[in-house]
Amino acid sequence: MVSVQDVVSRETMDRLTEYVSILLKWNKSINLIGRATETDIWNRHIADSYQVFAHRPASPTLWLDMGAGGGLPGIVIALLAQELKNSLKTVLIESDQRKCVFLESAARALDLDVVVISQRIETADSIGADVVSARALAPLEKLLALAGRHRAEDCTFLFPKGVNHKAEIAGSVNLGHPQPDILLNPVNRESVILRYEFGSHASD
Repeated sequence: MVSVQDVVSRETMDRLTEYVSILLKWNKSINLIGRATETDIWNRHIADSYQVFAHRPASPTLWLDMGAGGGLPGIVIALLAQELKNSLKTVLIESDQRKCVFLESAARALDLDVVVISQRIETADSIGADVVSARALAPLEKLLALAGRHRAEDCTFLFPKGVNHKAEIAGSVNLGHPQPDILLNPVNRESVILRYEFGSHASD
């Protein structure tokens, strides 16, 4: 089991703890995460989000998280990027106005360089991101179509998926999409992270 506390600084851990506190407070009135997962939030959500960040390409500058919801992984990614003191900008697209208010409030409280777009992913202007992520949002085929609208020429997609990932991959490949890298998730043995690389991000 991966412990976030073992891989981030004390300052970042304090800020992650503050984010968790904000998230749980808002979750009482807005469905940001499943109530049954609140007691295991560090493993189910924070450590899981860390794994997405851990598979980022070298020196990303613009990260788009689609269907950002409760900020998992988007807000966590922005927090982790600050620890590295790089220039990563995080864009969160979310169509639910209430969740957008939460995201803006959390980003403001944590002093994060985050842009929240309150719009449907399908209709938002192209972002041109060099990393696109989405967690628990849609079937893989739809994720690939949505992410394709918003990627730069050189880009990496990172999509956490569960036990049905093989069937989803097979379905997408049959439709002409590329085969992703399947990255094991040490936080949850039943889940993986699917990585697609384009342009200069593609492995040799």
